[in-house]
Amino acid sequence: MIKAHILAVDDNPMSTKMMGILLRREGFEITLFNSPLAALKWLKTPGNVPDLIISDINMPEMDGHEFLRRIRADPGKKHIPIILLTAQSDMSQKVAGFKAGADDYLVKPVNSTELLLRIEALLARAQATADEPPPEARTITVFSLKGGVGTTSVAVNMAVALASMWQCDVPLVDLSLATGHCALLLDTKPVHTLFHLAEMGGEIDETVVQKVLLKHKSGVRLLPAPDSPVQAEQVTAEAIDRIWPYLSFAYPMMVVDGGNALTDTTLNAFDRSRHIVLLLTPELASLKAAIDMFGLFKQLGYPPEHIVPVLNYTFGKNGLPPKDMETALKRPLLYAIPHDSAGFVKAINTGQPFVMTNPSGATGLSVAQLAYALSPPNLKTRRTANAPPLLAAVRRYAPVKIR
Repeated sequence: MIKAHILAVDDNPMSTKMMGILLRREGFEITLFNSPLAALKWLKTPGNVPDLIISDINMPEMDGHEFLRRIRADPGKKHIPIILLTAQSDMSQKVAGFKAGADDYLVKPVNSTELLLRIEALLARAQATADEPPPEARTITVFSLKGGVGTTSVAVNMAVALASMWQCDVPLVDLSLATGHCALLLDTKPVHTLFHLAEMGGEIDETVVQKVLLKHKSGVRLLPAPDSPVQAEQVTAEAIDRIWPYLSFAYPMMVVDGGNALTDTTLNAFDRSRHIVLLLTPELASLKAAIDMFGLFKQLGYPPEHIVPVLNYTFGKNGLPPKDMETALKRPLLYAIPHDSAGFVKAINTGQPFVMTNPSGATGLSVAQLAYALSPPNLKTRRTANAPPLLAAVRRYAPVKIR
């Protein structure tokens, strides 16, 4: 009976052959490589996830430490137990191995009984934690089927508010692919974008993704939209599937600017979102678009409580009455962003989010209150002696509501 799948990597063919004979005799399924580069290529193939990895350290193409670091950089593989083998027994080698991410360390020549005991112990430990899935980022996607309602402004300022309140880095993914403006609103100039990641295909890893993320002083980490509509066509839902794990397992929260077009990439983001902020303005076309989206969300089977309709007052007078909009939507409008066209325009033209420049203003505070309401419960219940000013301000006031 096959007990587990073990990947063994050693540049010495005789060593891997002997390892294979020993482990197969004990009932393990074995995959052997004499090249760490070939092993990494195999690991990148979907479905190739061994239960344990055994690797030599001294290999010509890439030493075992770098091999481990590459594996640990992949969120889907970082949980795999790894045993390092080496002919060197000095303490510095062991320390380097553990720093690279090794779970155990054996000196050659390896005693077969000890190796089997170490394997069984690591597999048992891994099994004990197998039912504890790694925490994923709480993803909030801001969307509207109608343009001109402030989707990008709200997404940017919500990400800034989250980073400010919880003092952590917050990725902002610009999925308004053909017309993305998140970089403009953050006064940043991207060198690389989602297009460049998508173009890499299966060569994406955590290091590459982190290099593409633009670091903003607020704590927002922007993954910019492509530079042109032509490049936007290359960013597919499959590309998002490859990129997403390197964000969702590395941060507690994430904000997505979903734009105003229903595409495969937008639907992909919806599927991964804990909350979808459906933005609308107090006018008939926006209301119609919101009603259509609620119909789609119902067809897709999304829980109603995950959809958060938010009224953004982009103009000051002659808007539809909120109660009439609620009747048409058949559900309450939970939050409102007060009218401040001058503040919105200034923020866009200067690239300075209003949550940063005027956090105590009604508009900034309302977006921060919304961000707070959608934050993970463990953060909201955490009490600190010196709360950041924006968090302290939000906690002093009840959330802005329509009613």
